[in-house]
Amino acid sequence: MKRFIAAGVFFLFILYIIWEANHSRSSTNFFIEFTEVIPQKDKIGHFVLYGILAFLLDKALREKNYRIFKNAIPAALVWVLSFAAIEEFTQIWIPARNFDLIDFAADLFGVVVFIAASRMVEVKLKKVDFSFYKPTKKIREDRE
Repeated sequence: MKRFIAAGVFFLFILYIIWEANHSRSSTNFFIEFTEVIPQKDKIGHFVLYGILAFLLDKALREKNYRIFKNAIPAALVWVLSFAAIEEFTQIWIPARNFDLIDFAADLFGVVVFIAASRMVEVKLKKVDFSFYKPTKKIREDRE
């Protein structure tokens, strides 16, 4: 269960940001004020926040895949995009928010990019073989 702590804490952070965004446009929230100067902050925020959540969840799920029509679909992609879709479509009924399919597209792009990065990091680390490492003469001398 320890492996889910980072993903869980980050999920709670996203819920906090959503709560703040839903309840006031003129929020005194540090994170919302900090991003006011960034152009396209909403799209970048969707890309980065959901991407990081997908990365952390993919690592926590140990890169588990679901088999759908004989294709391997990352479980983190399914879970994070399901949450993103629910969050985006509920904005239809929240007066302080705006429903936008481009936000969902940013979520999708972020999730795919960060899961791909997660999987590539894992592949690179598995290829490194430290069992044949022999220190050079200089390193052996420095140790003594």
